Amino acid sequence: MCSRKGGGNRWAGRWPADGIESHAIAADISVPEEVQAAVDQTLAHFGQLNILHNNAGVLIPGTVISQTLADWDRTFLVNVRGMMLMARSVIPAMQQQGGGVIINTASISGMVGEPNLVAYDTSKGAVINFTRQLAVEYARDNIRCNCICPGWIDTGFNDPIFEQANMSEHEVAALVTQFVPMNRQGTAADVAPSVAFLASDDAAYITGHALVLDGGLMAQ
Repeated sequence: MCSRKGGGNRWAGRWPADGIESHAIAADISVPEEVQAAVDQTLAHFGQLNILHNNAGVLIPGTVISQTLADWDRTFLVNVRGMMLMARSVIPAMQQQGGGVIINTASISGMVGEPNLVAYDTSKGAVINFTRQLAVEYARDNIRCNCICPGWIDTGFNDPIFEQANMSEHEVAALVTQFVPMNRQGTAADVAPSVAFLASDDAAYITGHALVLDGGLMAQ
């Protein structure tokens, strides 16, 4: 499933060459009817739904004074309510089939307070505890729920922060070198294996965990 029109089709087109069957479905995860329709289509196509990776998110900078209510609501609509709607739609199918895995994308921003990120930090803190609640609630249904907490990942997601601060690429690189012990931003290739691990049987006894992927940033 993909929350951005066209995005799912782009990735789905790459997987058959690797022998992976794929099926792209576009949906707005803030709309309950679209979420349920996407889940129903997935079940109709594959017959089961074993893994949900809740990865949609938005980042809109602002303080408690400057953040508009519309941007606050949009942040929670996608970052928190969207994950709840997805989980609510897939859990009954997972219960019926005897288990499943849910992985939520949180952030190290949900563990600390950062300037000018009041809505984002608060929403990601909610995601972490939402993950723990699901883990406790559905463990006896053999449904595991964990979250990943990336740090600075070089995907463009943090660009609104850098743009608002008027930072050049050189200044961003200098900031990363100063604060991240591994002296670089992470990449999608750094994150994907951790998601795959949490989804696999190798993580069969792990649930309710927030896995930090930050190049050592939070260890300081």
